[in-house]
Amino acid sequence: MKKTLLIITALMLIVGCEDKDKIDALCVKKRDTVINSKILRQYKCYENLYTEKECYALEGDGWYADYYTGWETCDDFCDYVVEEYTSDLIPVVQCN
Repeated sequence: MKKTLLIITALMLIVGCEDKDKIDALCVKKRDTVINSKILRQYKCYENLYTEKECYALEGDGWYADYYTGWETCDDFCDYVVEEYTSDLIPVVQCN
């Protein structure tokens, strides 16, 4: 009986670790650049490629990273941000 409990506990720990590192989210890098008093907002989106820890490690050189779990594809995310954030202040929003 003790052996069975040990095996079940070990399996639960292994499954728990796999779920924690499971990659089913978007890693999005963002950068704003000011050109002639206008803001160029750039996004780089990566699907199911990085864990949350790896995603935040991509920050640097003016890029900020965010980890999103509510989006299914980068295309959906890019369609949303281009439509939502394009304005007079931010006339150019690039997302790829």
